Amino acid sequence: VSYLLPEDKVLVSDRLDEVRVTLKGSWRRLRKFDEREIDRINLDLRHASSGEISIASDMIHLPSGVTVSSINPRSVHVAFDRRVDKVVEVTPATTGRPQHGYRVAEVKSVPATIKLRGGEGMLAALTAIRTREISLEGRNESFTAETEIVSPEGVEVAGDARVAVRIRIEEELEARKLPGLTVVPRGEGDPSRWKITPAQVDVALTGAVLAIEKARSSLVPIVKLTPDLKPHEVEVTIDGLPSDIGVKISPERVKLVPLKQAPVPPPPRTP
Repeated sequence: VSYLLPEDKVLVSDRLDEVRVTLKGSWRRLRKFDEREIDRINLDLRHASSGEISIASDMIHLPSGVTVSSINPRSVHVAFDRRVDKVVEVTPATTGRPQHGYRVAEVKSVPATIKLRGGEGMLAALTAIRTREISLEGRNESFTAETEIVSPEGVEVAGDARVAVRIRIEEELEARKLPGLTVVPRGEGDPSRWKITPAQVDVALTGAVLAIEKARSSLVPIVKLTPDLKPHEVEVTIDGLPSDIGVKISPERVKLVPLKQAPVPPPPRTP
């Protein structure tokens, strides 16, 4: 069954796609009859109102010698709504996740809006429409993808249904805390002659996830020793940390206290 609709209306009732037809004729005619010879039933609804539309025998064109005995169903219910246009936002749909250490910074449709055409009641509830899904799986660079609008049943795109979606992917940033790292003395003098107070510090790193993961395996807070054996405070630093990683050490300074050395015993007397 095909429908011929008025230009200013849309059909909002369920469509009847097929009807069951019983045919009557001679055995010879029916035996040779091929159902593919039956044309589609055309329902002209251009001047119809909502309600029941009868399906009459004269709507079914049959070869000579074959007539319609019965039609089931004999009618179809139709309901109309006013056809309108509406501009709505395009919401790009994505699936999957970027590569570890990267994140989606922006997803933008070009154009950002699109004109839809359909029944007034259906479009009244629509403020945005989605696209087909775009995979982000394993991505680590920005890219642009072409895709199509997915329209709900009874709604069509007034024009080109294809849009471009620009997806910006960038390195993922994080702040990571590394508590209780032991401070290591380096520099002039014997490290065993010094006591560091406190002996451990907390380190907070900010930067790209991958850079932090690479740096943390070799990260060591240090203090530099000097020949001066008096108690004093020194700054805690971290060598070899990339410049693009921010670091905060707490406490920033520790105290170096020289340890008392055991007295050296006098040499034994000779008789």
